[in-house]
Order: sequence, then C-alpha cells, then structure tokens
Amino acid sequence: MEKSRLLRKAKLAVENKRIVKIEVENSFLSVYIFLTNDIRRHRDHIMTENSCDCKYFIFNKIYLNKCFCYHVLALKYSLESEKNIITIKTDFSTFNQILLEIYNYGKSLKLRKLIYT
Repeated sequence: MEKSRLLRKAKLAVENKRIVKIEVENSFLSVYIFLTNDIRRHRDHIMTENSCDCKYFIFNKIYLNKCFCYHVLALKYSLESEKNIITIKTDFSTFNQILLEIYNYGKSLKLRKLIYT
C-alpha cells in the first residue's frame, strides 16, 4: 500500500520537473538534486541513483531495509523513461556553493537562479 503511494508521488514529482542534474564542466563529477516545492517546511535533497539524504531514506531503507524514499523512486523513474531531468553544467566553485547552500540552509537560491534564468 505504501509503495504504491510512493510511486504515485514519485511520478507526480517527475511530471513537475523537480529533479535536477548538476554536472561540473570538464569533469565526471555530477549529482542529482530533488527540488522542494514548499518553501517553508521541506528542503532540497541530494541524491544518487541509490541514496538520498532525507530522513525517510535513512530510517526506512538503511535502518529497516524497506523501500526507497519517493525522491529516489522519482529519480529511477525519470532515468528509466529518460524524461524530465533538468541538466545544468557549472564550474566547480558554483557546484560547491550549491551543495553548501543545500546542506546549510536546506535550499539553494543559486540553483534556482540557474534553472529559471
């Protein structure tokens, strides 16, 4: 029951283009960011194909060995269907600033500026 709810939520997130891939120019370094749509309560999440920094993933996947969080399910779905991933190429300094903003403030205004301009 919960897995179907997570899959519906993941597909909706993919349709809303909430997954961003940030690549560092002249490098193989890249990371996926799941953008929040709620400015106050939630935060952006840093992900790979099999991990996420959200509390749900840490508790349910790592501790209880249950299903992935919907952030990772959304990423897997978008990678399989090859759609709705926003890709941004930046220099290492900008990449570092984006990650620091997410870790320190929960969101990156610099990332949003790059996406929407």
